[in-house]
Amino acid sequence: MLMRQNRMLALLVPLMLLAVIAQAKEQKAMRLSLLQAVKEHKVIITAKSSSTLYNQKGLLLSIENTGKENIILEVDPAMVFSPEDAQYQNLIIEGFDVLVVNAGKSRIIGMQSYCGESSDRAPVADLPYRYARQGDSIMIKTLKFIRDNKVKEDMAQHALWVLTDNHDLSDVYDERDPALSRHFTAFMGKLLGVAAPQYFTVKELNATPGELVSNQKVLKLVTNLQWSLSRPESLSLSIYNTSGEKVASYFDHKAFPKGEYDLNASFETIDYPEGRYTIKLYSDRETLKQMIVELQ
Repeated sequence: MLMRQNRMLALLVPLMLLAVIAQAKEQKAMRLSLLQAVKEHKVIITAKSSSTLYNQKGLLLSIENTGKENIILEVDPAMVFSPEDAQYQNLIIEGFDVLVVNAGKSRIIGMQSYCGESSDRAPVADLPYRYARQGDSIMIKTLKFIRDNKVKEDMAQHALWVLTDNHDLSDVYDERDPALSRHFTAFMGKLLGVAAPQYFTVKELNATPGELVSNQKVLKLVTNLQWSLSRPESLSLSIYNTSGEKVASYFDHKAFPKGEYDLNASFETIDYPEGRYTIKLYSDRETLKQMIVELQ
């Protein structure tokens, strides 16, 4: 028994010693936000685009600690970086990362980033960038939601374009997680003082280096419908153009028993002309649900 205790003690002592050393090192390090460290001339930052997608770790940040003390840096959210070549998009980093840069040393780290100008081109690799400004409180809160809720990159990118390029909130949608999509757009609606969308649009992102980023063509139209039936009904769910012509049906004369219903319905709209459409849920007797949608 005594030998076993001695062996355990022999293992624990080095681990405890490492923990004490790590704690001592951290105590010697000052803790600053990245922007504060730059302002106080404690670090120099440079940036360039990486070889990954602009809405992934698209920006490589180089941080040089010019002082004699180790620094624990908290990377500020919503830092906006501009390219030297104006035909390429701005990049906005998510932030909230914490990293240590030792005295007299440099660190290069790939930062989660998003496009800040949907009308410009996706960056090519090694394009020089410089820090331009920090986004406002709405952008910071949006990025925190994205990080805390593990929002996927495509939906997060469309959310940033709502803030930077005045895109519609209905673009913020992830087909893999309709519930999170509704939660996210409700959150952003409150931040922006607008109503949450009644329907969503699915649009393609172009991440090809050197090409224009945003294709605003709507690939799919998605809506959530909730209704109740006090008796069995035969229902149809269809989309109509402005001339009153039926363009497509999600279902026709489908039998539904009495009960409560919650349905996500989608329509393939890639070949639809731009304009206004009406989605209707109806029986032979009445229209249960109806909404107007705009396709641009």
